[in-house]
Amino acid sequence: MAYLERFAVTGLAGRKDAVSHVLDRHVNVMWGLNGSGKTSLLRILHAALNNEAQGLARVPFTTAEVTIVIDGERRILRRLDKARDDDGDGDELELIEEEYLQRADGGYDVVARIQGLRWETFHLEGGSAKPFPTRLPHTYLPISRLAESRAALRRGVNRLAREGLDEALFDTLFADQVRARWQFYNSGALDEIRAVQQQGLAEILSLLFGGAGEATIPLAPAPEAAVAYQLISQFLARQNIKSAFTQRTFAARYDKERELQEVVRRIETVLGEIEAALEPQRAFQALISDLYSGNKQLIFDSRGIQVLIDDGTVPLESLSSGEKQLLQVLLETLASSDGAILIDEPELSMHVDWQQKLVASMRTVNPECQLLLATHSPEVMADVPDDKIFEL
Repeated sequence: MAYLERFAVTGLAGRKDAVSHVLDRHVNVMWGLNGSGKTSLLRILHAALNNEAQGLARVPFTTAEVTIVIDGERRILRRLDKARDDDGDGDELELIEEEYLQRADGGYDVVARIQGLRWETFHLEGGSAKPFPTRLPHTYLPISRLAESRAALRRGVNRLAREGLDEALFDTLFADQVRARWQFYNSGALDEIRAVQQQGLAEILSLLFGGAGEATIPLAPAPEAAVAYQLISQFLARQNIKSAFTQRTFAARYDKERELQEVVRRIETVLGEIEAALEPQRAFQALISDLYSGNKQLIFDSRGIQVLIDDGTVPLESLSSGEKQLLQVLLETLASSDGAILIDEPELSMHVDWQQKLVASMRTVNPECQLLLATHSPEVMADVPDDKIFEL
């Protein structure tokens, strides 16, 4: 887990004064007019988390310092100076190569490569020099939402080259990306649930075979027999096992056998942890159901994403542009754990009501993440406290 603590940038968008802020752990909104440097700032922060500098060659700034907190305890400072003289010959960094990268909309981005351009990383006080990933996990959604990375964009461009420039293909690329993100999140959630169940089985076996003193799951008071029977039946059903005893025979044993009561206590704790693991997904499903109007309903499960209208289904690609934006932003938020989420103009194509609810909705889906949003929209920041809004 990594989140951004502060930044200082000189020369941003050509301005003379430095731009620096201490960031909130959870909500940060960058607001400003066109050309104020919002997109450039997000690109700088994204590059610092990735420890990648070549993509910043044409971003208008001079120096950048970004402080990042890793695993809640270690702090590193990443510093980049475009005018640094690495070899001592008095020359500034030199442009050595330009690459023209075709965008999904048919245009081109110019990616410049500069000799020696790189981030310097420093471990700050209270930190540790033990290894950590060079590229720190986070989510970055630029204005073009079709791909987060150049590699993913190239895959999309290859399909465009084969199949031609077509709006239907853009819809297909969007649907592929959203389905893949949901599958990533759902697989992780299922893995977490399996781990909880396996730990629970280990605890139960520990009890049954005399190792209760080494159990690690804290115990709650023993429930009544009727509740205990339902808990055991629910736990067995999760293992695809049908109960082989009736509630009456179970109750007769349960009231007499302390060991069985201990087993039920552990099962109750395990089921509570499973419910906690499922809660983000349920909150996400409830929020989507509340925001999407009329007779349209989105269902998320292990099979994927279904769009229901009345008694039938329609393709995911048929969602409106605003519905697509909302779905992607909230799904990325759900899947981003407790790290940083950087989104440029999250309000794209959204109705003003959705814009006003957006930050609160993202916090509902994932209260542990760090949001960094760059926006033109007064509605997006309408309910955001002033100390979490940074005007550029």
